[in-house]
Amino acid sequence: MAAVKPVELGEVRVCRRCRRGRANLISPDGDVVTIPLDASRVRRIGAAPDRDDVPWLTDVVLDRLATAGYRVREVVFDVVGGILRALVSCEHAGETVVLACTPQEGVDLGERARVPLYATDDALAQAAGPVTTPGETLH
Repeated sequence: MAAVKPVELGEVRVCRRCRRGRANLISPDGDVVTIPLDASRVRRIGAAPDRDDVPWLTDVVLDRLATAGYRVREVVFDVVGGILRALVSCEHAGETVVLACTPQEGVDLGERARVPLYATDDALAQAAGPVTTPGETLH
């Protein structure tokens, strides 16, 4: 895996025109990884846990991992075969276990678990996107 940089969740927006969303993950030196999101995930990220009678899959996964003795440690965004993905590192019985998921799931899991987010140099290079100003469409 290439070198990694810490990133933080910046702006999360939905396009006024197409209703697709995105999350900007920003490194301390200003590099940006743009993750496309569906509109329902945009509303969910950063919001308080739902009190709905139907649980979200992210919450169930995090609960099941904890019940099985896994502790989510970090999420790293990386590129493999030209495709951006998220790698979720968990600690279990003194060992590190790495699980792959979509970048969208990685953003959601990282925010829900309140763990550090990182991006490899390859992810930053591939997923870099311009940050739009408020009121612009996202594409």
